[in-house]
Amino acid sequence: MKRITLAVLVIACAAACGSGSGARPRSKDVIHAQGGAMIEGCGFVLDASVDPRLSDLIPGYHVINVVLVNNSFNILFLSPERDRWFVKAGGKRWHAINDLRKVDGEAWSQVPERARGLMTYPLVIPIGGRMVVDLFV
Repeated sequence: MKRITLAVLVIACAAACGSGSGARPRSKDVIHAQGGAMIEGCGFVLDASVDPRLSDLIPGYHVINVVLVNNSFNILFLSPERDRWFVKAGGKRWHAINDLRKVDGEAWSQVPERARGLMTYPLVIPIGGRMVVDLFV
């Protein structure tokens, strides 16, 4: 598997980042991270990989599997509408789609029914939880 570098803008990591009061961070909060790194001050780990077998799953898109591990003492909240993901690989930066169903319904309809349930964007990562987020580039 090929390891990639991720530049990530996670708006909804309020419970893991900040004072722990549960307030959401400012909309301009940006987290830049290398894949496989512990995000300092936020209590979660981010890693990513590209599986070439998934390249043909959806015509026109590459699927990037991102694992988020919540090592904090708070629930990590995510938002498919407000979270923005960017992938940086080979010196280029691409906007990654976290909710293909909303952005490109026609492409989403080509995803096998069994895979759709596995590729939906999670809303919450519990304390000690590990979730796979599938991004589409």
